[in-house]
Amino acid sequence: MKIVNENLQLSGSPAALLYNFFPKLGSLLNASRKISKNEKELHDFIQTTFIEYLQDLDENDQRNFIESFLIRQKQENMKMTHGGFFHNGNLIGLVDDLFS
Repeated sequence: MKIVNENLQLSGSPAALLYNFFPKLGSLLNASRKISKNEKELHDFIQTTFIEYLQDLDENDQRNFIESFLIRQKQENMKMTHGGFFHNGNLIGLVDDLFS
């Protein structure tokens, strides 16, 4: 949560607003680099979390959103459905959106 709060504060900072208007100044502004670093750290944390959930997954006892998603992902993979909605990229995006 600390990373999410920090990103919210940084995204409203004058440096970030300046970067949004003039992206070529990105190398001079520390805020955009910090936001990118925080986003990568958050995505890595989410990835690690759902790998841990995958190891302890019980299809008969779904305790949260991530476990439900992983079970549905497993079902879709067994059907060999490619191009579906239940892939790791979408799970990272969904969990990230829940905290944003």
